[in-house]
Amino acid sequence: MGNKVFITGTGRCGTKAIAEAFGGVHEYNVWEGPRIVQYFQEKNPKKYIFADNEFREYVVDQMFSDIPTDDFLDSDNSLTHLLDLVYNKFTDAKFILCVRDGRDYVTSAANRNWHAYSCLDHKPLPNEEYYNEWDNMSIIQKNAWSWVYKNQRCLDMFKLIPEEQTYIFKVEDSKDDNKLKQLESFVGFELDIDTLRHKKVNSNNQTNVMPYKADWTEEMKHEFDDIASNLMKKFNYYE
Repeated sequence: MGNKVFITGTGRCGTKAIAEAFGGVHEYNVWEGPRIVQYFQEKNPKKYIFADNEFREYVVDQMFSDIPTDDFLDSDNSLTHLLDLVYNKFTDAKFILCVRDGRDYVTSAANRNWHAYSCLDHKPLPNEEYYNEWDNMSIIQKNAWSWVYKNQRCLDMFKLIPEEQTYIFKVEDSKDDNKLKQLESFVGFELDIDTLRHKKVNSNNQTNVMPYKADWTEEMKHEFDDIASNLMKKFNYYE
């Protein structure tokens, strides 16, 4: 069956660049074929579409029904909803969570206006924390929520997969040769370091809504930390 590797994350965290550096693909069967993207486009959903396990199994089967039998690497941030079932389908597969400093994610997401989206992963569902406060939350708070929400879901999914088949890679470690060797060893494919370090993949369309973290005010830092500080500590961005 060949080696199977699945990379996921929050978006704006380097998943596409890493996939290309390993010679893999990005968002396999998401935009074409079964168009998995449709399940993420409903505005103001009232319930979690992936709560139904039979539906989740259907989606995974649709996504990977014609997966190549040899080596295969795919990066897809929608997989945070499906990792456990992807593991059930490919029990020898490896799974990577790409993580980016939450403050940099917030800047990047804000400059793409992700906080204004009303679809899944961009706004809490009616039964979730912050739903009632959403309209009064700042741009930083909304994007900080999104960063925590998606990363935490993936961490929870990783608990359902053998630890030796999961890996957390911080995109900031792309500058560290030793960290890249560790990543390459885990994946089992050759890594093109030049592609990872120097090629801009899916670069941001800046709207200048949000300054970079070095220019954040104390109020902006507090807004972010109120929501994201615990996970920032877990990922060792804060001591």
